[in-house]
Amino acid sequence: MKAITIFSIIIVIGIFAAIEQTCSDSKNEDAYDKFEALIKEGKLSEAREALGDVHKKLFEQGAKRLINEYLAIGNLDQAIDVYENVSSNHLSTYDMKFRNGEYERYVTAKLYKALIEADRFEDAWQYHPLEYEDQNYPGNGGCYYGYMTDVIAYLCQHNRQAEAQRFFDKNIIWFKKNVDNNKWSNEYPQYSYSNMRSQLQAQVNGADIDPESDFAQMLNDQWTSSEQE
Repeated sequence: MKAITIFSIIIVIGIFAAIEQTCSDSKNEDAYDKFEALIKEGKLSEAREALGDVHKKLFEQGAKRLINEYLAIGNLDQAIDVYENVSSNHLSTYDMKFRNGEYERYVTAKLYKALIEADRFEDAWQYHPLEYEDQNYPGNGGCYYGYMTDVIAYLCQHNRQAEAQRFFDKNIIWFKKNVDNNKWSNEYPQYSYSNMRSQLQAQVNGADIDPESDFAQMLNDQWTSSEQE
């Protein structure tokens, strides 16, 4: 009899938990519907506030929606504000490759591209994915190379070669400071200052990366590994 009573109590607790979860889910969906209505009305500031009442996956869905709306009207700073302040618990550009970082990978890619197109190159680097947690660790040489390649390509595609050269001259020092002068530099000879200077200067001068080169294959392997993780 005692066992039956305990079993009955467990069932009752389970039923109440299910009811509570259903009510919570319904409340969350109502909050998201309110958020969506404000988006459709173009009331983005109010939608930003309403997003605070949305939770779980619907929150990330809403944050992406709001960020895209701000980017569509050219309000990059507000898009960044949503990511950094409204969804402040987001993963870092390093952690997002290990854990369930679909939201972070989606948003940072959007912000990275928008910042480059806004000529905010230093800010863009903050949203580039990293292989290692310390942004200036020599193992992130491939990341910094990719970042410099993206900016140089953007500038050259818009016939701004002189600016591409200035960007190169200013930023190539990263490899001397963080690779050549680092105690772990022997682990990353492919990212040496001389190698990177040669590769990137050639791009400024109009050369494309040979997809069959050892260096291009190394970078491809690096990003493929990152995506799989």
